[in-house]
Amino acid sequence: MDCYKRKSLIITLNLKFSQWNTVFGNNRLTATLVERLIHHSYIFVFTSESLNLL
Repeated sequence: MDCYKRKSLIITLNLKFSQWNTVFGNNRLTATLVERLIHHSYIFVFTSESLNLL
């Protein structure tokens, strides 16, 4: 708890929050995880095409 609201964390993922249950396999666990991650957060959504193909 020492770093709560004092440190930054960046998470990047190419899945929508609604698709995270395919990774964790449990809807309740996924909902709890997403809820805690987005609390006091800024969410940036990039909708452009992938640059990995260049």
